[in-house]
Amino acid sequence: MNRLARHLLSFCVTASIAVFSTVASAQEIPAKRLNDVTFNLALSECTAGDKQSCYNAMIFSPYSPPISHSDKEIAALLVRATNLCSGGNMLACGDAGKLTQIIQSYRVTADAYDFFSKACDGGDGYSCYRMGDFGFALQQTEDATPFLPYYESLKAPCDAGDHPACTNRATLNAYLADVYPEPAIWHAPLLAACKGELARACAMLSYIHSRDGQEDYFSNLGTPPGMSKSQRTRDRHAYNYAIDACKLGNPTGCWNASIALVNGEGARTNWEQEQAYLVQACRLGYPDACGEINHETYWRKSDRLSDLEAACREGDFSACLYLLERKTPAKQLLTKDYTERSLEICEMGSSVACGTGAHLIRVVLKDYPRALRYAEAGCTRNDSNACTVAGALYWVNIDGGKQYEKASTYYQKSCDLGNAQGCNAIGFFHFKGYHLKQSNTRAAHFFNIACDKNLAIACFDLASALIDTNADASRKAALKACQLAPEKYCDN
Repeated sequence: MNRLARHLLSFCVTASIAVFSTVASAQEIPAKRLNDVTFNLALSECTAGDKQSCYNAMIFSPYSPPISHSDKEIAALLVRATNLCSGGNMLACGDAGKLTQIIQSYRVTADAYDFFSKACDGGDGYSCYRMGDFGFALQQTEDATPFLPYYESLKAPCDAGDHPACTNRATLNAYLADVYPEPAIWHAPLLAACKGELARACAMLSYIHSRDGQEDYFSNLGTPPGMSKSQRTRDRHAYNYAIDACKLGNPTGCWNASIALVNGEGARTNWEQEQAYLVQACRLGYPDACGEINHETYWRKSDRLSDLEAACREGDFSACLYLLERKTPAKQLLTKDYTERSLEICEMGSSVACGTGAHLIRVVLKDYPRALRYAEAGCTRNDSNACTVAGALYWVNIDGGKQYEKASTYYQKSCDLGNAQGCNAIGFFHFKGYHLKQSNTRAAHFFNIACDKNLAIACFDLASALIDTNADASRKAALKACQLAPEKYCDN
């Protein structure tokens, strides 16, 4: 599945997390938006009673409110955010857009669109990301009538040379064919706005020229005048407009540029440059870019320290993680300093660092509730080690341990993600009948998966599970356990 398809899939997902209901007492607009990892951490802090975290999580969640709330509370927050937006706080404009959506049951409305566009143009990268979601939603809008008053209100400022007004008007032209479908009308204002260094206009042009954008617009609306009929030329324009938008601080442009490099559309494939655009998009508030760096990075532990250091300084958390591992002596791996540095990288957006940090909090600091928050945040972003740590915490440490149902859920996800320890734990739960049905056959199945991944204890456990039913296989498993860890599993 390509990146755009994953983004479209995520647009259809609806969260249904219910936590604390009182958020109206939140006093601060956050200094910066959350990423996927810090969003899940905020949910945990919210559950623990921190109302500011409840507010931050509610505002960040792209597709539905993650918390319970009352209409009165949301209305009060909207008034406050709107007033701050009018005073020039662009993050507050983004908050007002999200709150408007909540009040209006997530309908695509002109009010929310206007708030998000102001916030995006004012430097709130997360609102730029939300503008992309609005575009997909607007294309599905059958009745454009509610947007007509807003559309008409943009005419006078656009005629006076207001690039944001022209861009909003042109974007509605492009997305809502019933408003004004002729490309000759809406294409020129976007060009002028982009040349006037309005990043959002350049980002829109990059999408329109891209292959996905052409399919969306031109099948019904026709090609804008002056736009090349050559696919190669359109690809190059799409890439160049994306770079322009990225340089002007729009994360959607950075994201589009990375996609072009992956697909070789308008530029030769260049994994290093692609990573740089993803890092910039992530830093500017585009959640999918952070997720992509977690999904796949071109860095390797063997890369030069100078290259890792340079990338880490630019905000590439995957490079920071490898750098930390390379520069930390083995005797310092189980220290408070190494733990806290892992957590810093986790909060940059690294789900892998969340798993590492959670393990270290558990074994070094023995702060189990905190360890669980980081483990669950990393597991939510599909880091198998984080899932394993969460399982261990529920099995052994949280509320006296032995929460077998919760533990088995996390261990199963860890195993599904390919983690040997998670598979071995599920096998052990079957072997002992902890929450799962006691079955040596099922236990042996999971022990075998983990043993094949060269986990010594799994081979030993496999030998135990098979000793009464398959003596030959049991001996082979015991021999492999001995070979993998002679000090533990060889008879003396």
